[in-house]
Amino acid sequence: MPEISLYRKIDDEYCDELHANVQVMVPELTYINSESEDVFIEYPDEAKESISINEYDDGWDPQLNGLHYHQSFKIGNPSAFFGHSEITDSANRIGVAVHLFSADSKFQKTMVLPQDVYDTVDNLDIEFDYDFEKSWMRGKINLEFFFFLKTSKVQHPFQANEEGMRLSYDNLFQTCLTVDGTGSTFPITEIENPGGPLWQMRKLWSDPLVDAFDASSVQIELNSKHPKFKALVNSSSTSNGVSAVLMEQIMAQAVAMIIDETANDMAADGSDFENDVPAEGSVAKVVQYWINLYDIDIKNDKMMAIFNKVAQGEKEDEA
Repeated sequence: MPEISLYRKIDDEYCDELHANVQVMVPELTYINSESEDVFIEYPDEAKESISINEYDDGWDPQLNGLHYHQSFKIGNPSAFFGHSEITDSANRIGVAVHLFSADSKFQKTMVLPQDVYDTVDNLDIEFDYDFEKSWMRGKINLEFFFFLKTSKVQHPFQANEEGMRLSYDNLFQTCLTVDGTGSTFPITEIENPGGPLWQMRKLWSDPLVDAFDASSVQIELNSKHPKFKALVNSSSTSNGVSAVLMEQIMAQAVAMIIDETANDMAADGSDFENDVPAEGSVAKVVQYWINLYDIDIKNDKMMAIFNKVAQGEKEDEA
């Protein structure tokens, strides 16, 4: 059913070039690589509402790199929104906000952009900048931008009369960032440990059937002070930004260790994969996937057999 509003809202006609002339610019995505260089993620303009990041830049790893999101809007004639018979009175101000949310990352927040929209015939630039921290992004991250009544000093009939009321029927702009690759499924962090090993595992979970498979439960720690660290993360080594041989070995060993540890923990608690159902996104759920993927006999295979099957499975995937 069409939405019925008791006050005027901004629609496509208000935004067209004959009225307010609202232009939504293509989002800019950048990150800092291992050489401390700013890298722009290039993608076609038509993909701006659904951006699968690793499809366009397989050197970006959410466990090793943060992500800077920049969004710009241009309003050519803001005065079209203001007046006795328009969206709101000239004495008031319109704001732009963004709702960020992700079921996969278990995160949501609403932020107000710093620039107000006010009654002027001059062009207004509305800018939004946000830094997503590394080791945080996973799955799908949604951003929805919308107009709202920021200040309300004068009201007229059929106009919003309370600050915070939403002023647009549809979102001004919305996009979905999709994170693929090892970063979204394997928690990798960096530490500084001069003289220490190149990498090590950290087991942090209490109950593998419940605890989420993320950096709060399990981590591969890469030692940035190790002599071979640069070779491991050098973006020129391979197409995906890591040294293939080294990372394959690390990943295979880490997967085997996590499978073995999870099986031991579950056996100690009297649980197993036949009679217990792991929670979605849990350590055990991921391990269950690996068990099926690599054809592991969880009751009989020991650590060495598990590693050999994982390593062989990785080679077959590459072939």
